[in-house]
Amino acid sequence: DEFMFGPSFLVAPLHTPSSGRNVYLPELGENGGTWRNFYSGEVVPPGWHTMSGISTVETALFVRPSILVMGPIRQHAFEVVDNNSLEIRIYNGANSSFVLYQDDGIDASPDRPHCDIAFVWNDETATLVIEEAVGHKFELVFKPVQMNVVLVSPGHGIGVYSSAPDVVILYVGTKMAIPLGPNVREFSVD
Repeated sequence: DEFMFGPSFLVAPLHTPSSGRNVYLPELGENGGTWRNFYSGEVVPPGWHTMSGISTVETALFVRPSILVMGPIRQHAFEVVDNNSLEIRIYNGANSSFVLYQDDGIDASPDRPHCDIAFVWNDETATLVIEEAVGHKFELVFKPVQMNVVLVSPGHGIGVYSSAPDVVILYVGTKMAIPLGPNVREFSVD
């Protein structure tokens, strides 16, 4: 009764209030990295695990190495998305990529203006590359955005609420590389 939600999340729901459940985490392959608990940031090895102390308002949720863009906690379908700032979480352990798609949320035509922003994580160099914004008439929908970049670790970058960022950048649509290794605090944007 576990399932993948998209390419990054393994969900193991609780069907009744209980103190726990068994969860199986599959191997991620030769270059697949390791799983992390979404609510603790702890690395969890592949195999069978007995999960205890799971809250009835949470579920057993695990993330494979990936890039996660966190949006608003609550958003109604009719509300315009406020992208003044985004939290970009890096679940390291393997190379990964993600493309953020943005449009105006109103125009449903096939040729509507849209913007794609590609994020690429290089695990060996501990560097996040944010590519140049591209798309059909993207200048009509793209706005500069503050990006709070978080390298997930135990107790840091966890759960559904915003975390203290490791690096804060203002993305203006041009390509940039952001090192997140041991010298992350020395990074600055010109």
